[in-house]
Amino acid sequence: KRAKLTKKQREAITLASCGNASSDSVALDDNQNNNDDRNHNNIQKPYFFTFIGSLGNDRDRRHRDDKPVYQPPNFHARTHLKPLHDPSKGIIILEGQQFQNQFTDSDDPQRRNMTYIDLLTQSHYGGSPRGHAKYTYRFTEILSAGAIPVVIADDWVLPFRPELVDWKECVVFVPERNTLKTVEVLKGIGEEETCRRHKACWNIYERWLDGE
Repeated sequence: KRAKLTKKQREAITLASCGNASSDSVALDDNQNNNDDRNHNNIQKPYFFTFIGSLGNDRDRRHRDDKPVYQPPNFHARTHLKPLHDPSKGIIILEGQQFQNQFTDSDDPQRRNMTYIDLLTQSHYGGSPRGHAKYTYRFTEILSAGAIPVVIADDWVLPFRPELVDWKECVVFVPERNTLKTVEVLKGIGEEETCRRHKACWNIYERWLDGE
């Protein structure tokens, strides 16, 4: 499912100054407050890095009907994300049911009825780790939400010829063997570069993938 950003959400990205910070910053959510290093220049979001989906380490999921369920050899790109979960730092890494319990069905009015897409629109970075295949539809969802994809899928060839789309200006690539260092990698990206990546990702999505 793709996100449908509001005009204000789109303008928060397209009008961001990226290096010319001012007091006229535009928030993606009217209820947001400035909060440490999660506010990169003029693009303000409450979540730093998020991923919702199978983490590949649920015992019941591995043994269904007393038969082992196939786990691809590179599923550690997901299993190693789980220890990174740290809500105090805006990092949300959850299985689908966990997300529903903690967000969608939460008693907290700011979380209640929140969907995965809602979470993405309020995130700087979205996880796009490989699963049974290198590609995951999370990649397009992240772009549609105005977030920056973090691809953890070695040797995956992204769409479009390089002379048309320079994905290095948008996507953050993390080698599968370094999945546990994902947050460290993202923290090493400066505010101005994060802002530029937001704009580059949104430009690519609007021009090549939106289809509207």
